[in-house]
Amino acid sequence: MFLHKLISLLNGELMNRGIRTIFAGDIFRSQLEVRWALFFKALDIDYVYEKEAYPLLSGWYLPDFWLPKLNVFVEVKPWIGGVIDSARYNELAQTTGFPLLCVQGRPEKGQYTVDVYGPVRSFRFKNAYFGEAERSNKSLILVKEEERLCWEVRKGAPVSSLTRNPVRKNSEWMHLASLAARCDFSK
Repeated sequence: MFLHKLISLLNGELMNRGIRTIFAGDIFRSQLEVRWALFFKALDIDYVYEKEAYPLLSGWYLPDFWLPKLNVFVEVKPWIGGVIDSARYNELAQTTGFPLLCVQGRPEKGQYTVDVYGPVRSFRFKNAYFGEAERSNKSLILVKEEERLCWEVRKGAPVSSLTRNPVRKNSEWMHLASLAARCDFSK
């Protein structure tokens, strides 16, 4: 517990200038992280905020989210000014055997990009977005629009398995999740 608090202090208070916000019993380092938590919650995707720190060769690393039903980590960064540490994300994926999704920006279509770091292979999903698979209700996929490629974000799905799954257009599920993430924190 002491180590977790120390890492939180070093990584958060000294490096992150975000506005701390309490949501669902967790103290988030930034409102952007809360927006992503709201997005996951609206999609009925369980998450654990800052589950545990991992000892890597490059030092201790504490990912923002763990999505237990999907077996993926999520790191949240602002669109502008966020430090992307690709080497570290790859190292975490290789060490744990689970992929890491690095999302940059707000959880609204067209307002974020996603990079996937896998235990074996990584993908740059520039201008990608989360969508709903057309073939199954509420199945989360990551869509690489310019190439019409998708990665189904599910437990055990290898990062190397990009497919051409059709995306459900105008998904009410995804629309409601984006709306949920637009909270006004100024009140």
